[in-house]
Amino acid sequence: MAIPLLLPLLLVSQSKSVGCNEEVPRLHPIVLEMKPPVCPPMVRLSGISGTAKFLVKTDGHKIQEILKSEGPPMLQRQIPPQLMTWRFEDHAPTEFTITFKITVVFRDPCASKRPEVVKMALPSSVDITTYSVGECDPVVTQSKAQ
Repeated sequence: MAIPLLLPLLLVSQSKSVGCNEEVPRLHPIVLEMKPPVCPPMVRLSGISGTAKFLVKTDGHKIQEILKSEGPPMLQRQIPPQLMTWRFEDHAPTEFTITFKITVVFRDPCASKRPEVVKMALPSSVDITTYSVGECDPVVTQSKAQ
C-alpha cells in the first residue's frame, strides 16, 4: 500500500530563495508518495548488511529506470521494486543517486522483538536497521543462562 507523505514542514518548494530575489534550483525532486521502505525478507534472512547505490532517471513524476547500481548483489536485486513505487512532485526529468543502507543486527531470537528502524532523507537516502531472524528455543536459552 502506497502512503502519501504528509510532511508539510519538511517539504520545501522546488527552488529555494537565497536572497536578493535569486533562486537556486532544487537538486532532487520531492517525494509525495511511496510504499514504506522495509528490509527485503531475503536480505534479512541472509543477514546481509551493506550499502547499495542506485542512479535513477525520472520522467518528471516517477522513477522511469535505474541506470546504474552498485553494492551487494542481493541488495541490487531486492531494493529496486521499492524504488519504483516512489511518486514525485512535478519536476523536470532528472537523474540522481539514491543510497540504500541496510544493517542487520544479530540478536538472540528469544529476545524481545524489535521493530525495524527506518531513517530517510528523501529522496537521496534510506537507512534501515533490522534484526536477524531465528526460531526461539527456550530450552537452549535456559541452558545458556545456567
